[in-house]
Amino acid sequence: MTFISYAQNFEDIMLWRALKHVENGFYIDVGANDPTVDSVTLAFYERGWRGINVEPMRQYYDLLLASRPRDINLPLAVGDAPGKITFFDVPDTGLSTMDPDIAQRHIDAGRKVIEEHIEVATLAGICEKYVQGPIHFLKIDVEGFEAAVLRGMDFGAWRPWILVIEATKPQTQVTAHDEWEHMVLGADYRFAYFDGLNQFYVADEHAELLEAFKAPPNFFDEFQLRAGHYFSFPTAEAERKLHEAEIRAVEAEVRARNAEAEFANAEAEAFKSRDQAEAAAAQAHAAAAHAHHVEVRLHELNAQLIAVYASKSWRITRPLRGLLYLARQPAATIRNVRARKPSVRSLIKRILARAARAIITRPRLKKFLDNSLARFPGVDARMRALMRRATGATATGVRTPEAEAQDLAHELHKLPISARRVLEDLDRSVGQR
Repeated sequence: MTFISYAQNFEDIMLWRALKHVENGFYIDVGANDPTVDSVTLAFYERGWRGINVEPMRQYYDLLLASRPRDINLPLAVGDAPGKITFFDVPDTGLSTMDPDIAQRHIDAGRKVIEEHIEVATLAGICEKYVQGPIHFLKIDVEGFEAAVLRGMDFGAWRPWILVIEATKPQTQVTAHDEWEHMVLGADYRFAYFDGLNQFYVADEHAELLEAFKAPPNFFDEFQLRAGHYFSFPTAEAERKLHEAEIRAVEAEVRARNAEAEFANAEAEAFKSRDQAEAAAAQAHAAAAHAHHVEVRLHELNAQLIAVYASKSWRITRPLRGLLYLARQPAATIRNVRARKPSVRSLIKRILARAARAIITRPRLKKFLDNSLARFPGVDARMRALMRRATGATATGVRTPEAEAQDLAHELHKLPISARRVLEDLDRSVGQR
């Protein structure tokens, strides 16, 4: 597994070289700051270690709580005695300090500095409360307040294997370890390594670890720097382009989703139009079928009418129809005859002659007419006189109206049913008119 270095100045690489044989070790980080950026302990946390992170700045303490659930995270300052102290917070930097002189230099440099009053604990008190086994390394970075932290530690009771202590004045290469190194050396620790920023010390009882500090970090440590590390190749431009590409990808995805939605709507409209077209086609088909049915029915009725007109019964009853029409509407009959220009008298004679012959040769029809005309004595007398003159018959040879009506009814009964229905329809039509 490749070692990923998160620390500012490769401190974690040097510590891992010395302590990688330890499983599930324990650390104390005084001035832990950000849990990821420039963190000395994150690489160890990722490998199952745990420890104590002391960070008085609220923003970083909250981040530690969120990202280091196995660790003990304390929002305290560490000094030589418990109590309260003025803490100078330099937001969004690792430059916060308890030294008022250093805080003033930050103010002179134009940085924003916020004064806060926070609780102070000693390192010995923290160890007594939370430590239950060996401390494999102790890291101290408190921006010029290292001496006070060391004065509050009991190295007789608590023996970290390795000490990593910031040894230069903040933001400079000026060393400041002469203010506190005597306390470390007097506690039976040996100087091991200086990386240009920190001093490394090893406890006498673990002198075998000094071998790990003979060379600086190198190829054989098999490490990689975290993304965006100060020593890595500048990636700001690449990250910007990647961010822009991600934005374009998101926009393209949004456009694709919108296009899918529009396609779905169009497809739904197409299905709806198709359904409407199918419904319209079904209605048109039904209308065409109905029209065809009507046409067939008309054709059938027309064929029936033609059959009736061509039937023998229709021809037989033609004189009867003429007489019925003449009897019921004589004035209209005369007007129709006059409109045809021939002589009224000759037409009447012709009609009566044909009717008389048809009636005389059909006794039952004659009887039917006699019975019908008997209801109209005046018309009956005139019709009989006309028929006698048209046929040349005498009163002696004419049968009685009752006998002629019986003969006519008998003849009508011999007609087909369809002919009799036509006669009935004609009779109703004449009566309505």
